[in-house]
Amino acid sequence: MASSTPTLASVLLGGGFVGAVTFMTKGVLDVKEERIRYLVEEKNDLEKKIAVERERAGKFLSDFKEQIKGLDSGTVDIDVIAQIREHLNEAENWFEEFAECETVAAWIESQKEDWIQASVRHSCKKCKINLWMPYQVRGFKKDLNQGIEWVQTCLNVYGGHVKTPLSRSIKNLSLSSVEPYKTAITYLIQYANRGNLTSTQREYMEEMLYRLIDSFTEISKA
Repeated sequence: MASSTPTLASVLLGGGFVGAVTFMTKGVLDVKEERIRYLVEEKNDLEKKIAVERERAGKFLSDFKEQIKGLDSGTVDIDVIAQIREHLNEAENWFEEFAECETVAAWIESQKEDWIQASVRHSCKKCKINLWMPYQVRGFKKDLNQGIEWVQTCLNVYGGHVKTPLSRSIKNLSLSSVEPYKTAITYLIQYANRGNLTSTQREYMEEMLYRLIDSFTEISKA
């Protein structure tokens, strides 16, 4: 049985140039959409695994603290006890830092749409981007949205550390220059609403936004 899927040749012969462009554009969009779906599913799976492991680690830490409460310094080397307590403090600090990062990520999620609108508007005006070319603005917004989602993943999943580069999800910038991106993120660093974030949480947020600037710059040079 012959396939009913149109070939490039049939589109060229039957639909002319417009048909060919439509055919090729659909193919490109299908590939991009499939990649986006894959990355989103991978991100969601990773976040679920991290949440499970974090819960297990938290329970282990809590149980371990209970077990060493009754240690008799007369039968256990006091230096060993000191080392154990030092490691426990480090682990507790790690959990606290993770909690701070999760708070920042949640705040960014609540502000993300407003952030993108305001920063794009500011950047377009300052960098003289033609607002009458909507495809450029759409691409710019999409890149910024993916960049901010990357920031949230670094905070939520990795506790503020960068484990997966932004270039994994953004291969090429929609705009030819990186300056509008740097201008938009700098605007957020300077003027974005911090709400009730603590000074420590604000530092985490600003540090990740600076890393976002660096990541956009790296992509532009690739």
